This record gives sequence, C-alpha cells and structure tokens, in this order.
Amino acid sequence: MLGVSSCCAEILLVVPFHNEEENVTALYDRVKLVMEHVGESFEMVFVDDGSNDRTCRLLEEIAAVDSRVLAIKLRRKLRANVGPGGGVRPRAGEMLVSMDGDLQHAPEEIPTFWRSWRRVTTW
Repeated sequence: MLGVSSCCAEILLVVPFHNEEENVTALYDRVKLVMEHVGESFEMVFVDDGSNDRTCRLLEEIAAVDSRVLAIKLRRKLRANVGPGGGVRPRAGEMLVSMDGDLQHAPEEIPTFWRSWRRVTTW
C-alpha cells in the first residue's frame, strides 16, 4: 500500500491522469482553492497513467512546489484503479476522495462529501 507522507492529512485526494495536459493545472488550482477553504489538512496523489503528452512533467512541476502533492508515473497505461483495490488506502481517520483528471468530477463538491463523511464518522 502507498503511504503518502509522514503528516496526518484529514483528506487524501487521488487523481489519475491520462493525456490530460490541458486539465492538470486547472484541476490542481481548483482542488487547492476548495481544499484551502475547507480548512482541513489534505494531500493529493496525482497518478500519471502512462501519458504520452506533457501530463507527467506538469504533475512533477506541481509536486516540486507543493509538498502536499505526490506525483506518480506509471510506465504504461493501466487504467489506474486508485482506491484501496489499486494500492492506495487512507489512514485511520482519513477520507479518501478519488476523482478523474478530466474534470468530470467537480472539486467544488468535495466540501459536501467532507461534511457528510464527518457526520457519519463522528457518531
């Protein structure tokens, strides 16, 4: 299983990308803005799923300037399964959010999921 970092994030976001160079920066900017407004600690795992464009380079550039981001490059397209079955498991007390890199999932919905998750896990 992948252990992201030594800090204890409340929210772990995992995003696979395949040839998504046009979406990388926009997704990162939107997720970062939303998560900073949520006010909880978070980490992002960006998985390059065998892209042959500039996706991996962009992910690595983001990870180089934001310690909350881990960029992983897969050698070939595996249709990354990024949940627990794909090797990423949240730590106790950590919410896992899996979303696609093509922006079909709105990052702005994360706070709604977070509030619901907190209600259920704090009973």
